[in-house]
Amino acid sequence: FFFKQKTAYEIKECDWSSDVCSSDLTIEIQTPNLDQALSGEVAIELKTDSSDGIVAADFELYVDGVKRSSVKSTNKLTWNTRQISNGTHTLTVIARGNDAVQTIARKQVAVMVQNK
Repeated sequence: FFFKQKTAYEIKECDWSSDVCSSDLTIEIQTPNLDQALSGEVAIELKTDSSDGIVAADFELYVDGVKRSSVKSTNKLTWNTRQISNGTHTLTVIARGNDAVQTIARKQVAVMVQNK
């Protein structure tokens, strides 16, 4: 069996958190409760885990593919939902590890925004 080695242009972000780098950095959204409509200033608390000892050093929040917030060395982000229309939106949180390859964990969820 022969395996083609990937070039730098063929490596995608998801490769860094797969078995290619033998890492299992994961990310979960602890708050807010995603079963309820969100409004106003929303505090988003994240939890990361890794059996490899990787610590998440940077966090980013994207809403419908647009970067809305980023922080370093803390697992709490803030999002002002008044900046977008009411309705369903895709929320993506990304954590980057403190390891040499900056392992990436990603979580994507649908949320309902209902500002008054």
